[in-house]
Amino acid sequence: MVRNLEGRLQRLERQTGLGPETEEQRQFRERLDGMRRRDAEYRLREGLPQREDEPVEDLTGLTIAEVLQRGRSKAFLRNRTLGREEPA
Repeated sequence: MVRNLEGRLQRLERQTGLGPETEEQRQFRERLDGMRRRDAEYRLREGLPQREDEPVEDLTGLTIAEVLQRGRSKAFLRNRTLGREEPA
């Protein structure tokens, strides 16, 4: 039964493109974790809400350009709200 379950899991991993974590994936995950930690520390220092407190926007179906434009718009509005100057 265990062998059968392992075979099913391996087949599912192959079909979905998932599998054991590669060295490159591990390094990326570590860098991403570090980035999130530094962001949380910055937000705490600046008195900003943590990311978990912000609603998550559904970006499904948008092009890369549309996602980037939404990010720019959000950053612009956030900076105006905080009274910061626009980037030159």
